[in-house]
Amino acid sequence: METLGGIPILELILRRVRQAVTVTEVVLATTERLEDQVLCKLAESLQLRVVRGPELDVLGRFGLATKLFAAEVVVRIAGDNPFVAPEEIDRVVEHHFLTGADYSFNHIPALDNGYPDGLGAEVVEQSILEHLDESCTKPAHREHVTSYMWDNPEEFYIEAVPAPPSIIGPDIKLDINEPQDLAHLKQLVASAPPDLENWSAEDVVRAYRSEFASELHSPGSRPL
Repeated sequence: METLGGIPILELILRRVRQAVTVTEVVLATTERLEDQVLCKLAESLQLRVVRGPELDVLGRFGLATKLFAAEVVVRIAGDNPFVAPEEIDRVVEHHFLTGADYSFNHIPALDNGYPDGLGAEVVEQSILEHLDESCTKPAHREHVTSYMWDNPEEFYIEAVPAPPSIIGPDIKLDINEPQDLAHLKQLVASAPPDLENWSAEDVVRAYRSEFASELHSPGSRPL
């Protein structure tokens, strides 16, 4: 519920995600904690569905949402990625269907895909998610939904979607894990146009490179 450009981060994420044309339904999967009721009210104010489940069993929450809404393919968006881009969600979904992968991603810079951290999505087949939900027992694998696949890549067909040349930037960090990350993004949007909901991935990357040019190119600067 922290704000970015005057908008609660979760609201910004949900508004951006529902612009993706390949996504047929957007569902907030949150916890059963009383404190998270405010998140449910926010989603409902946007006329979006909500699923609630255990706090640490995030995999179980996703499994529940998948069953309730009869999803054949699940697109996972993290709640710490305020600039997730709908056109990049569509890119990874289309790539996923084209290749027939079990799991496709472009949300992090990995396997040389060139993406900034926090613009994209993870796409998982329903059958794979169901298998993980039924077989994963380690707490870390239950909390981090796709971590079992990352730990055992030989068991799955994983596709790293390549970033378009205009947004390549594995040195760019757009997710929020620490207070300093939020402060960094607040600085990014402070002097930018107010329509954050409609920023494209190119808009975000261009603004980031302009605002933090010295950090991106200075030897010894902190990782972004």
